Amino acid sequence: MLNFNVAPYFDDFDPSKSYHKILFVPGRALQTRELTQIQSLIQHQIKLNADYMFKNGAMVIPGNVSFVNNMTYIKLEALHEGVLTDTLLESLVGKKIIGESTNVKAVVTHVEASTETEPAAIYVNYVSGGIVGGDYFKTFDKFEVLHLEDAPTTKIRVLNNSAYFAQDLWRPLEKVFFTSMDILFKTLNRQSFLISLVQHQLTESV
Repeated sequence: MLNFNVAPYFDDFDPSKSYHKILFVPGRALQTRELTQIQSLIQHQIKLNADYMFKNGAMVIPGNVSFVNNMTYIKLEALHEGVLTDTLLESLVGKKIIGESTNVKAVVTHVEASTETEPAAIYVNYVSGGIVGGDYFKTFDKFEVLHLEDAPTTKIRVLNNSAYFAQDLWRPLEKVFFTSMDILFKTLNRQSFLISLVQHQLTESV
């Protein structure tokens, strides 16, 4: 735990002294120590109340983990028609998208924003193929433009032929634990976890 009883904070709050209030006197300068001690005092009082209601390590919101085998994901171009793809990702989740050159339809189940090394990506479940000029397509084509079924002006573009990539997905679901050090500990609800992390979380939930 960090020690704040040093310059410039001077937080020397000591719960063993049983102080519950800090009083201020008109005409006297306000000290840094007084401001930091108020925060520590309130935090300590909240902790006492939480320690009474919960056991250390108790699960406040149950957690779980979901696994999807061989899930198709599609890497996307960073920019299409002057719009950054990352700004559209959240609006795609749970929606049906259509390929403009293949008429293939899929539902977006998860999105990942771009990073310094990886482009933005969407994870999809294909729901129907498409027929164009007598040719049948089961997946989106390379460099194909995709749009939302209920909002045709919302468009993204496939990066190369990435519509054929697939991988297994582990997703730790949201859960909250009570700990004596932090009032609440909340796990991040992301799918891009290593298996070792998921195993660690499962151990915590037992």
